[in-house]
Amino acid sequence: MNKILQEYAELKIKETEVKNRLKEIKAEVSSLVFDEDDQKLETKWGRFELRNGRQIWKYSDELILKDNQVKEMMKLKKKEEEIKGIATLEKAPTNLVFTVKKN
Repeated sequence: MNKILQEYAELKIKETEVKNRLKEIKAEVSSLVFDEDDQKLETKWGRFELRNGRQIWKYSDELILKDNQVKEMMKLKKKEEEIKGIATLEKAPTNLVFTVKKN
């Protein structure tokens, strides 16, 4: 049992380290790919490619304000149903969480 717990903990720590390193080098890798004519770079490890981000709608300030007002009203309505007992509380699925022990 301890062996599997230790392996899980070690892998989670490595996962965090890998994610952090990827964030550190992403800009440099992106600039290497950007310098290519078609923004694609074939290597022995695979292809690196820059793709356009997805499009995002930009709304007017008036609509954003109205949206925020509606969201606030819905929060109040939800709270009201919770207090009155109309809303029901359901249990979410169990989720395994690992926290690295601080030295």
